[in-house]
Amino acid sequence: MAISYTEEDLRKACAEAQRTRRLRSVARRWAIPPTTLYRRLNGALPRSVAHEDQQRLSITQESHLANWIRIQQAAG
Repeated sequence: MAISYTEEDLRKACAEAQRTRRLRSVARRWAIPPTTLYRRLNGALPRSVAHEDQQRLSITQESHLANWIRIQQAAG
């Protein structure tokens, strides 16, 4: 099943769930699996952070590479 929500959606849903204490209704409203929301509220890290050591580039290296690509693209 494809993920249909963004990291930002998940952050907003977490904030709402902490405020309202209605995890299942918040999960349904944001179209996020309740287990995902529950785990994030209990300290689970985002996938990109949790698996950073398994990536070929660090987040900093990836950011520098992306900036370099944008510069090269703008230069033509």
